[in-house]
Parts: sequence; C-alpha cells; structure tokens
Amino acid sequence: MRKKTLTFCKFLCVGVCIVLCTSVSAADSIVGIWDSVNRSEGGIGNSLMFTKDGYVYVQHGALINYRYEVNGNDLILDAINPQDEANQKNVMPFVFEGDRLIFYPEDKDKRQDLTRDDGDKSVDSKLVGKWSYQDESLGAKGLMQFTSTGLCRLSIPFPGTKEWSYSLDNHVLTMTAGKESPQVYNITIGDNQLILLPMKGKEEKKYTKWSVE
Repeated sequence: MRKKTLTFCKFLCVGVCIVLCTSVSAADSIVGIWDSVNRSEGGIGNSLMFTKDGYVYVQHGALINYRYEVNGNDLILDAINPQDEANQKNVMPFVFEGDRLIFYPEDKDKRQDLTRDDGDKSVDSKLVGKWSYQDESLGAKGLMQFTSTGLCRLSIPFPGTKEWSYSLDNHVLTMTAGKESPQVYNITIGDNQLILLPMKGKEEKKYTKWSVE
C-alpha cells in the first residue's frame, strides 16, 4: 500500500511540475516587444511591449523592420515586410562623431543626427544598440535599434501610448486598463510569432517578436 501511495505521489508531483513549467514558459515567452505583421502602406502598425511585472504597452505609429549590412561608410537597409516596399533598399552614407551617428553627413538637406540612447554601449560594433532622433516630418521621437545579427528596427510612436495590465492563464490573455472593458484573447506563441484571437470572434492579429540585444 505504501509503495502504491509513493508511486501515486511521484506521478502527481511530475504532473504538477509539468503544469507549472508550461505555465511559467508561456508567461516568460510573451515578455518582450512584438511588432504587428499587417501594416498599412508606408509601415504604419502596432507594437506590444509585455513586461515581466504584468504590464503591456500598446503603441501605434511608423514601424519598419530591416535587415542591414555595412559596406564601408554605407549602411544598406532592406525592409523585411512586404507592406514596406517603398522603404526597401535604402543606401545611407554615415559617420560616427562621439556618441552620435550621422546619416548623409555631406548633404545638408538629408543630414540626420542620432544620439546613442540610454548610454547604450556595445563591444561588438559601434552601430549595435539604440539610437534616437527627432523626426521633423512627424514631430515625434524616432528610435533605431540595431542587433549584431543584422536586424534593424525603426519605430516612431504616435502620441497616445496605452498602458494595460495583463494576465495569462492557460493561453488566455486578459488585458485591463481602468474603466475600459477588458480585452480577452486566445493566444498562440511559437517560432517568434504571437497570434491573438479575440474571444468575440473578430479577425486574429499576428505579431513577430523583436529581440533587443
């Protein structure tokens, strides 16, 4: 009898461990920045930033993901999303001056000065990290982020970033903010893709994960 009890307890502990590990894994995997797959022409879309302490920040604005390479003093940007066709294959001459990154340094009409953001440093490349600038056409702060794996993210959030609290229970995501009605989604996470399917049956929303180094 004791042997059967011990065996039952063993399987029970394993089962609890599997459930807890799965839950923790799902909660951990949602943390980070997610960019909408579907965007309007010119790269207007949404991004979701989930934090470890249960908050999600929703931004709407200009959002373009690139692959990049450096050829001498030229930065070559190739837009990844098909909606960003107008922004594909940009070749931008650049130089570094102290903590500034300057595009088109010899062209006074195109010159753009960026400043390394948050004191970000990198031992791999001067370019890798976060760079901010003031976008005069939109009247907002822009942010360019470069990884050591050849990816670049350009974001220019429009005013009105929304802060929600969120909970995740068995792949059901609930987002709440003050007196607003809760937003509840069935979610699927895998291969750096997040799919949100509203409980009320509206069209699903797809996001890809942005990994900041």
